Amino acid sequence: MKKFKKIILHMGPDKTGTTAIQKTLAANPGFLAQGNVVYSSGIGHNDKNLSLYFCDSDERSKELFGVKKSGCKESLDAYISALKERSDAGCFETLILSHEGLVHLNLVELSNLKNFLTELSNELSVVLYARSPESYAISAMCQLVKTGRRAQLLMPPILRYQEFLGRILTIFGRDKVAVRAFDPKLFPSGDVVLDFLSIPDLESLSSLSLEFFDFSFKGNPSFTGLGLRVGDRIVDILAGVHLKSSEFKTLFADELYQFKGEKIKLTPLQLKVVQARSESHSEFLAREFGVYFSNPSLLYKTDTSDYFCSKDVEDFAREIIEKRLPEHKLSKITILWRNIKCFVEDKFY
Repeated sequence: MKKFKKIILHMGPDKTGTTAIQKTLAANPGFLAQGNVVYSSGIGHNDKNLSLYFCDSDERSKELFGVKKSGCKESLDAYISALKERSDAGCFETLILSHEGLVHLNLVELSNLKNFLTELSNELSVVLYARSPESYAISAMCQLVKTGRRAQLLMPPILRYQEFLGRILTIFGRDKVAVRAFDPKLFPSGDVVLDFLSIPDLESLSSLSLEFFDFSFKGNPSFTGLGLRVGDRIVDILAGVHLKSSEFKTLFADELYQFKGEKIKLTPLQLKVVQARSESHSEFLAREFGVYFSNPSLLYKTDTSDYFCSKDVEDFAREIIEKRLPEHKLSKITILWRNIKCFVEDKFY
């Protein structure tokens, strides 16, 4: 079997420009080929199949990615075969693989992944991005609502870098892992794709012209603070209605994007919660990789007096539900409970 000279494993994690990197790489095979680089297996715009393939059970794949790997065995086998065929062809020197779900694999799964990749190349390198906890919390809350889940306003999400990087370092080795700060102020022209293309392992691309490079992917729209609150309330109201994430997005996302107002910002209380929960992970990134995050002062509110009251949020949410799901009826008791719950959360939020 011929081998790639090098494999670059981009492991995300989520909310660090992964979709932009993946879709832009997939849209520019000709540009990459000029530097003897190929992206993925040519199946889809990312390597979710790689993450699925190395999950050690249906229970794990269902938990991590929402699908049982046994149910998509044919497509997974086709994906692995395509990777081997590209390696055998020997047409490219460097292979890029990318999926944010790879960070969730356990030690055994990562070890199996490494063993497989070693069959395709003698040189492996891992690239990840690290986003400030405050900025990540805002983006992750927005993503949760888009996919029909509660925004976790009282306990905003964080990334546990020390945990998943600890596993990755154990399997791949410190010298093979690079962590880059996800900060548009540090990116060339503020673009994460250009930052990724500038990594040392892609030096063969550095002298190529970007004149015809396809930068058409512009990212997804974001909610305002009010859009987030209303979306979170819709999810809460529909807790007993089983909607797939794609169904929720189709039904409600465009309505939620219409809300005007201030961008999502953390309240002082949310900021304290996020910083307390992420402190050890931020210290780990600084200590092990020299990654430091800038002051988050622009990401939180110093004055919360202009927040919409609970009744406004509740009324907006019910109005949208009645428009998009007219068959869904709320009892007076349910409405009263939702109003009380929303009021309590508003005071805390």
